[in-house]
Amino acid sequence: MNSEQRLQTLRTIDKVDKIGIDGVVELLQKPADEFGVDLMECQAILIGEFCGAKGETNSETISKLRDQFARMDMVSSRFKLIGLMEENHTLDVFLALKPNKDNTWKNRGRPENIAWALDDIISLCKNNMAIEESVK
Repeated sequence: MNSEQRLQTLRTIDKVDKIGIDGVVELLQKPADEFGVDLMECQAILIGEFCGAKGETNSETISKLRDQFARMDMVSSRFKLIGLMEENHTLDVFLALKPNKDNTWKNRGRPENIAWALDDIISLCKNNMAIEESVK
């Protein structure tokens, strides 16, 4: 994100009281020549979630924000892991491995922590698709 996009993102977030979270998410995705920011849909949705994190109390708001940032950090680390695997040409081999008949990874197939990471990414992507559908 360049400096102009950052500035325009802040201006757009400032309109949340007037146009609502859905309006902010929509405007963030519009091209810059239409007063938008030209962000990807997933970026706009995450910013919309951040805007909607207000709770009834300060501690509830802080708790919601903590959970959201933890989730973003988790997704970021999973994608870094996949990126490293791809750089080392191990991702294709890894994805070709199959789990045990009981759908566990013990003693063969993918290591449990990496299987968990990929399952997490799939789950989060499904959740984001559900969020995207609800935003439309």
